[in-house]
Amino acid sequence: MIKESIGVAYPAISETKLGVLKIAYPTSKKEQEALVENLNDKTKDIDLLITKAQKEIELIQEYRTRLISDVVAGKVDVRNVKIEDVADGKLDEENIDNEVSEEESDILEECDEVKE
Repeated sequence: MIKESIGVAYPAISETKLGVLKIAYPTSKKEQEALVENLNDKTKDIDLLITKAQKEIELIQEYRTRLISDVVAGKVDVRNVKIEDVADGKLDEENIDNEVSEEESDILEECDEVKE
């Protein structure tokens, strides 16, 4: 279909060209169902990984929001943090004086569980 389409920003195909295209497909419903089941089995792991990644993203966003809130509220002291250390990934306990709240700890644990 792509080969027969015209246009770049909005590719389209005429009805006459579409009507004469030959498409291969299994003729029996049983064979079609077997193909669907096979594809579902093959993509199950991918779907699970996508779900885990989405959950991890949500947890990281929640942690980010909480961290920003804690910094703004003064619960986390970032006065001694150097921007270079953050950019280089060298941030450690010596650079920042904070305690991880129970809620943040739970979020981090959930992230670890999702990774597994």
